[in-house]
Amino acid sequence: MILHGFGLNINGTNVIINIVKSTDIPDIIDYSEHCDIVAKKDGIIYSIVAQNGTAIVKPGDEVKKDDILIAGYMDGKYTERRYVHSLGNVQAKVLYEKSIQINFENNNYIETGKKEIKYELNINRLRIKWYLKEKPKFTNFKTQTEIKKIRLAKNFYLPINIIKKIHYEQFMEEKKYNITEAIKIGEEKIMKELKQKIGDIENIVDKKVETNEVEGGVIVTVKCETLEEIGIKKIIY
Repeated sequence: MILHGFGLNINGTNVIINIVKSTDIPDIIDYSEHCDIVAKKDGIIYSIVAQNGTAIVKPGDEVKKDDILIAGYMDGKYTERRYVHSLGNVQAKVLYEKSIQINFENNNYIETGKKEIKYELNINRLRIKWYLKEKPKFTNFKTQTEIKKIRLAKNFYLPINIIKKIHYEQFMEEKKYNITEAIKIGEEKIMKELKQKIGDIENIVDKKVETNEVEGGVIVTVKCETLEEIGIKKIIY
């Protein structure tokens, strides 16, 4: 957020500050740079508008990552080719697909909130343990290890490490799902991962869920088609 300015008003013993939000500073374009607009991912061209430069592809064309979409040159009818700074907008349909198998019987491990911490001191090849029992006191647990190096100066480390092991107690919960529940769980897990790749879920224009029942579970496949801007500038010189 860019703060444009603020106002200060004094009302009795109260001070009121009014902060004014300004718009972001626009990008400054160096038109002297020769560049193309290329694809940052695979897709099928939906629309292309070349404001500067020459459109190389047209709607319906399938493109791969790094393909040139708008070339940084223009050919005049009566003039020689001149090289320019490409500008334009390229919308494409992009397909995202992921599959996952969900078993009808699952063992889920849930943390109880209890933990046990153990420390070790590692000096070269000598390891000193600050605990008596090697085995954690929990029956079911997961372990997280943190290693801290001892530093004397900015880029000078001693051959000494402090190792911190954290054991988190867990209990096992058995769960059984019918096929409808398994499909729903699979779809939710896939969409959670795909949303991280897609970013704005409003870009999704079509979604298909396919299933294939196998022994002991079901394979869930989600296919999402998005409409998004795929053009990115590539400087030539």
